[in-house]
Amino acid sequence: MTSPIRERLQSCGKTQVWLIHKLAEKGVSVSPSDMSYILSGVLNTPKAQKVIELCGEILDETEEKDHEHTASCG
Repeated sequence: MTSPIRERLQSCGKTQVWLIHKLAEKGVSVSPSDMSYILSGVLNTPKAQKVIELCGEILDETEEKDHEHTASCG
């Protein structure tokens, strides 16, 4: 089963690497392998839960900006 975060990344045209960089901008360091484990549910620690929460916030912001851009261009 695909994670909701991965589905949202795909619908936004973004990658896990992009998301890792966005997390780093918020002060959270995650390796690509840990990110994969977190998104697949293999890694379920307090940090992993925080990463999932921040990923949701980052994607909310991105989807909102994309929606505003699309609405203003239409």
